[in-house]
Parts: sequence; C-alpha cells; structure tokens
Amino acid sequence: RPEAAPAADAGPSVPAEFYDRGADPVRGVLEALPSASEPGGSGAAFQRLCDALVAKHAAALDAVTHDLSANVMANYSTFVAGMAQVQELGSELIVTGLRC
Repeated sequence: RPEAAPAADAGPSVPAEFYDRGADPVRGVLEALPSASEPGGSGAAFQRLCDALVAKHAAALDAVTHDLSANVMANYSTFVAGMAQVQELGSELIVTGLRC
C-alpha cells in the first residue's frame, strides 16, 4: 500500500491517520476514551464514543477492502497469463528432460 492517500475518485477513502507508520491504533483508541470522572465518561456518552470509533475503523476497513479488491481484479488477467506461462514452461522442461 502506498504511503500517500489514494485519489478521491478511487472509491472510499482511508483517513490520513491510518497511513502514519508510527501510529499505534490501540493507543489512539485508549487515549480517546474518557475516564469515568470526565463529563463524557457516562455510559451513554461512552457508548456513543465507542460506536463512533467502531464506525471510523469499519469505514477504513471497507476502503482497504475496496482498494484490495480493485487491485486483484485489475491484475487477475496478468496473473492467469503468468500461470499459463509457468505451466507451459513446466511442460517444456518435462519434454526436454525426456529428450536428454
């Protein structure tokens, strides 16, 4: 995956923070959680925060899945052609081995 964010027309986009190699996603989630003594630490506020974090990570997962699927589909015919060449080379090696 490139380090730069993909173009906007490439489908769903991944937030830039997911491209930071030094980022620790677990630490980011834990730091976003309010303590019980903070105003946002109530049960309902905590649930909303958790739902927002899950939605953000699910959207990033969807974007990565979309990009991966597009990449696989774009390169599938090249893969199939390469496999056919490998099979043909294997057959030629067998024939050559029988002749020698």
